[in-house]
Amino acid sequence: MQQGYTLITCLGTGTYDEQEKGRYKKTVYVFEDGKEYSCSVFCEALVEHYARDLKKIIIIGTVKSAWNALIADLDDNDASAELWLNIKYELESQGISDDNLLQLEEYLKNLYKGIDFKLLVHSVSFQKDTIASILSVYSQIYPNIEKNTKLVLDITHGFRYMPMLMYQTLQYHGNEFGIDNVKMLYGELGSDKKSFVRNVSDVWKIAEINKQVYAFKTSFDGLALGRTLKQYKEDIVSGWILGFSDLVQKNYVMQIKQAISELRNILKKKASVGSFDLDAFNFIDDIYNYLDDFANRFSTCDCLSDYLFQFAIVLNEKELTTQSIIALRESLWTKLLEKYSPEEIGTYVKDMYVRDFYKAFVDDCKDKGIYKDINDLIDERNQIAHAGIRGSSKKANPNQKTSEGSVFLARKIQYRKPDFDKYLKAVSYAFEKIL
Repeated sequence: MQQGYTLITCLGTGTYDEQEKGRYKKTVYVFEDGKEYSCSVFCEALVEHYARDLKKIIIIGTVKSAWNALIADLDDNDASAELWLNIKYELESQGISDDNLLQLEEYLKNLYKGIDFKLLVHSVSFQKDTIASILSVYSQIYPNIEKNTKLVLDITHGFRYMPMLMYQTLQYHGNEFGIDNVKMLYGELGSDKKSFVRNVSDVWKIAEINKQVYAFKTSFDGLALGRTLKQYKEDIVSGWILGFSDLVQKNYVMQIKQAISELRNILKKKASVGSFDLDAFNFIDDIYNYLDDFANRFSTCDCLSDYLFQFAIVLNEKELTTQSIIALRESLWTKLLEKYSPEEIGTYVKDMYVRDFYKAFVDDCKDKGIYKDINDLIDERNQIAHAGIRGSSKKANPNQKTSEGSVFLARKIQYRKPDFDKYLKAVSYAFEKIL
């Protein structure tokens, strides 16, 4: 359960107020609920607005950002006034020092009791020789987020690329936050020198949903998408996607015929999708259309072996090599049982290799010139089942001494990706000419 917020904001350069010595120009920030806050830095308005719920604040800036603008009590505290001037002098030369940055961090922790602070700084220049160091600073955002908190992202200020880098860094961990636990805000300058705070959280939501849809379409990983569909009251298709993702991940390929049958029933009963929070972003219709196309891939399938054969092709297209090899081999095994021992379909048949009909099948494969490919497929499937790695054809010398690390390296070098197309051609030929 996520409680409270971590605020992540960027700090720009700011403009000094010539009418008020030692201060930056102020802006009136107006939130959606009508509340207004007059301050020099948007961060101050956010702190006041979310004061009760803020657990931590992460501020990212360059060495030239207006760090002293964060110091509020100049008139009441000589130490803070001195820190303000020290930072001002540094900003006019090389930029804020690490020592003053740490002092500022401690000052803010004392000023806002109960809220932790982390200040992150990098160079102004975004050039080839500084990119690595700048990115390393943004990579520190995620580890510094208070655990079990929601996020408030302020993308208002900062030097050009800063809000974009902040956003992209957090997108990498998007699945951990979900689509509804991230609030994105932008202070848009309006009339009368007021900045209206715009809630653009749907940008985050749309991006996260796009990632989930992409993951399902490319690798049948629908765990996140299934949970999101449930939030949109699409419980039935959500359940199917979650179950199908589990089927793929655990190699339960023998369930594919039943899964497609259930999917067809869902598609037949599909009602109108209804209204959405995201206008013009009807990802649910997109998912239904994709599932309809997926179900049609099996339109000519009749028996389980046909479904397994087609599923193997689909899995290979997704580059799910392990699952595709398992499905292809099981399609061959199932085809044999459908012809000679249908009552055993879907059960573990340990004595298949000694059956007369299997021996006859092997003879036919040899006669047709496909025995080696069929045998290699079965061997490939067994290698996968026992977590093995295909080794060299040379016999190992039992007396040869070697380290555990070199054995692993040798196996890694000897591994090769299964030739799915070769196996597919052999199985297809066996179906057509033999079975």
